[in-house]
This record gives sequence, structure tokens and C-alpha cells, in this order.
Amino acid sequence: MNLALIVSIFSTIFFGLIAVALSIKKDRRGNNPVHAIGASKYTSVEEEFIHMMVHELRAPLTSIKDASELLMTSASNLTEGEKEQFLKIVNRQSKDLLEQITSILDAAKFESGTFVLDKKNENIQDLINERIKMFEPQATARKVTISSHIEGPIPPIFLDCVRIDQVLNNLISNSIKFTPTGGRV
Repeated sequence: MNLALIVSIFSTIFFGLIAVALSIKKDRRGNNPVHAIGASKYTSVEEEFIHMMVHELRAPLTSIKDASELLMTSASNLTEGEKEQFLKIVNRQSKDLLEQITSILDAAKFESGTFVLDKKNENIQDLINERIKMFEPQATARKVTISSHIEGPIPPIFLDCVRIDQVLNNLISNSIKFTPTGGRV
């Protein structure tokens, strides 16, 4: 499949998710969704929610865009291993976008009081290293070095992977964004 087509599909998904986010707005008299986006003014909480969601969706879309651009512009200079790594990034980040859709639905559950964390025994070190690999194309595009240094093994801990990934995405994405060219994250 053409990578430009993949990026186009994910851009469409992104704007679709924004529309979903806006449709979650609740009528003040009850729990009926307000489907007319301009029906009333947003409260600051609703505006903050939309801002947060856009931020959450940008990280995987940016990784997909940067990895696919590197594949399209540098394909002849990349080894098969590097190409495979970038395709894995596109694949993983597309899965992350689907998780974000779940998060949008979770926000509605949270508002209704039915939200539950999905905690499992996980290796945080692996999660951190995976997130760093996902942001390498974005860091490369901005000419920023990204790495991790964790001393000693960390035992598995009880956590919600999706929520920890969101935190790591925000930290790494913002770190890359606000690190000057030639800097290190």
C-alpha cells in the first residue's frame, strides 16, 4: 500500500476523531449528546478536553507522518531493517490512534461514572523504550537526539498501559517540540 495513501487515511481518521470529540458534548439538561456543534458555547472544561484530545491525537499522527516521509524520501538510502523499523512505527502508531478512539469513549464513561482503569503487571522499562523508538523519526526530523538511560532493571509494576503511554507520549512529544535543534532529549 502506498505510504502517501496511509498518511491520507490517518489524516481523515484524525479529523473524524475531532468530530467525535465535539459530538460528545452533553446537553446541560441531561445526558443527551448535542450533535449540532455550534448549538451552544463550550465551557472552559469542554475546551480543555478538546485541546487535550487534539494533543493526544497529534503524537501518533506526527510519528506516522514523519516515518512515512522518511520512507518516501530516503527509501533508496535506507537498509531493509530501517525500512521495516519505520513500517513498524506506522503500524504501532495506527494502533495508538485506535486506542485514542477508545480514550474518547472512556472520557464519556468517566463523565458518566463508569470509567475503570485496566491495570496489569507490566515492565515500565519496555514501555519507555518502545515510546522512544516511536518518536525517533520525529526527533530525527527536528534534528534532536533522543535516548533513555535507566539504571538497573525495574521490576514489573501494576499499571494501565494505555494511560502510561499517553503520559509518555505527552512528555516525549513536548520534549522534542521544545528542544532546540541539535539538542538532546
